[in-house]
Amino acid sequence: MLNHCFKDILPVVARIINLSLESGTMPDSLKIAVVQPLLKKYNLSYEEFCSFRPISNLKFVSKSIEKAVAVQLTDYLTENHLHEKFQSAYKPCHSTETALLRVQNDILQALDNGDSVILVLLDLSAAFDTVDHSMLLTRLSKRFGIRGRVLDWLTSYLTSRKLFIRVEGTDSLLSDLDCGVPQGSVLGPLLYSLYTAPLADVARRHNLRFHFFSDDGQLYIAFKTNDRDDLISSKIRMEKYQPSTTGIDVNVIELTEQNAEDPWKKTEVKKFMTSESEAKSVLYKKTAEYFDGGVQRNLEGDAPEPLKPVMQVKPVMPVKPEMLVKPLLREEISEIKSQRSTEHDQDEVLRVFVSDFAGQSIYYDTHGCFVKPHCPYVLVYDLSLEFDKPAVPRFKANDEEEEIEMNNPHLNTNLDNFTSWLKFLQGLGECQNQQFPDKSAHFTTAKGENFKLPPVLIALTHSDEVKGNDSKIDGVQKRINKALSGGKYENVAPEFFVIDNTLEGDDGDDVRKLRRKLFDLSNAVLNQEILMPVKWLNFEVTLSRKDFKYIPVDEAKEEAKICDVGEFDQAIKFLHRQGVVVHHSGSSKVVLDPHWLMNRFTKVISMPGKLDALSRHALDLFKQKGILFREYLETLEDAELLEELMQKFNLICPCQHEGKAAFYVPSVAPAIEPGQELEASNVPSLFVTFPRKLVPMGLFTKLQVKLISEWGKRFPNQQVKPSFYCNYSSFPLIIDGD
Repeated sequence: MLNHCFKDILPVVARIINLSLESGTMPDSLKIAVVQPLLKKYNLSYEEFCSFRPISNLKFVSKSIEKAVAVQLTDYLTENHLHEKFQSAYKPCHSTETALLRVQNDILQALDNGDSVILVLLDLSAAFDTVDHSMLLTRLSKRFGIRGRVLDWLTSYLTSRKLFIRVEGTDSLLSDLDCGVPQGSVLGPLLYSLYTAPLADVARRHNLRFHFFSDDGQLYIAFKTNDRDDLISSKIRMEKYQPSTTGIDVNVIELTEQNAEDPWKKTEVKKFMTSESEAKSVLYKKTAEYFDGGVQRNLEGDAPEPLKPVMQVKPVMPVKPEMLVKPLLREEISEIKSQRSTEHDQDEVLRVFVSDFAGQSIYYDTHGCFVKPHCPYVLVYDLSLEFDKPAVPRFKANDEEEEIEMNNPHLNTNLDNFTSWLKFLQGLGECQNQQFPDKSAHFTTAKGENFKLPPVLIALTHSDEVKGNDSKIDGVQKRINKALSGGKYENVAPEFFVIDNTLEGDDGDDVRKLRRKLFDLSNAVLNQEILMPVKWLNFEVTLSRKDFKYIPVDEAKEEAKICDVGEFDQAIKFLHRQGVVVHHSGSSKVVLDPHWLMNRFTKVISMPGKLDALSRHALDLFKQKGILFREYLETLEDAELLEELMQKFNLICPCQHEGKAAFYVPSVAPAIEPGQELEASNVPSLFVTFPRKLVPMGLFTKLQVKLISEWGKRFPNQQVKPSFYCNYSSFPLIIDGD
């Protein structure tokens, strides 16, 4: 019958397809799937849900529209070389045979060369069902250059999908499909292969060979037998950060001589899961440690050089010319200003790290050196504390020492400390606006929420300690809102996230909401970030691959030349401003790991170490007067770098004490009662006020270091030494009568 009606049906179907593509929408009526569970294997149990494969039966018209999109999308990916080269599924001329031949050939060649081979088999768990829609759409936009109406259509296709289960003629109620791509659809497999593209990034970064087929993959590496220990120590590392294959649940096994007969034996599993599929991984043994530790995200420039539109496609059927299906990707290709790296044949990525600036106030002077205006911040307040009570600064040098209470010279309340961070971050954004007046100060998330830099979220922790006391939580929120109403805090999100500290991991609705909010804010910031030349991107990647915490600046310049970066000073300054590296003009080193440097600074400030008879005096002098002997600093690893950079950051100042070389460290100096020495000295006062009625964080310490340094240079023969505290300094001058 279909053959007889073919000529009459085709124009109608073509019209439906054209209307869907022109409007950028997929009708809701075509997004309902009938799922009929099928056993994966005949011998599996009918009692277990995991034994079934959820195959979706979709309407004929729905699959026809998908086919039109899939054909043109495949042509677009092929023409612009966006397909993963070593993915043998869902693209022309790449079958299972291709994958098997390539892997087998590589292994045989390695064995012929006398090498050993480690082969890792990957199986992606519940692959099609766990695709995160927001991540997929972001990846399509950033990595593959799909924007505008095309992205609108794909968004419509993925969202508001529904399904019901049919078993022996009985139908279940309709359910929403919040994640995954339908098994049984035309577009699903292709979208899944694009979603998992970052797996190839990870393999390439670690110089691993690989080949993927759908949700299965092989990772392998050839090495000399006597290099095995070095290989494991250098390549297999477990980082504390989440895997870079964000949103992909990975099962990994290692095929070795010990388990070659049954590679699934003795697999020790540790799961790190979230309910929103944002950062899933299942780690089997140490093999999974190949995966890079940074949460990665593709940059604005990850698609090819400005892409030409896909050519007009042929009609879906032999009908009149006006029935041509509109080309899916004609006017939707965004003007992206970068190109792919030909050397690595892969997209550049941005690693996102989390730094904790909270805790001991003694470290605030060092932390202020690392804050960046383009990063999202979470400002945390402990609900068990009272806003109007004086804050109690505490200090703990290491895990072996007891925590001690420190002075609060300014009698700051907990509310004062909270608002000081608010004002500091607000000022950080205003400084950014002054440096880049031509850049828009307003940002918008994908959900249409507006904000300014740096975005700040407020989390109220320890709600478990005030459980049942809703008035306490409500009172804290009102006090914070009152503080916010007193200033123009356009960078602070209006909602609060109430966290129960007794819940482990990702439990709790507000924890998940907080993570989602951070994800949205990060996307919004990155969407409007300053574009950099492709050469600078290549330079950044080259530096990130170095297995060192810092390198000489001359070595960095050589790497810049190799990447064809002619303007080294501008490039390194940009990367410093972005927080990728740390480098100050005139410095002999480039720090490749800012987080490591921050921890090293805090180690100097806390002066850890085992107390013995020889170190007692030095430790007492440090705690009581803020004077650090150089001989202690020289015992630390990377002492030369630390001394240079801490002086660059105005954290320490060289001096002499008891005939020995030493440093003034104002941030750890004791406090003095406010006004005590001013009243005694009878010295005229000069008062400096600040717009927010608050001295910017770290400014007083840096001013002290500058003044002490200049005082020593200009008046070198003074008999009297300067007197300084964390909240006061005096520089006596004895001027000769002549």
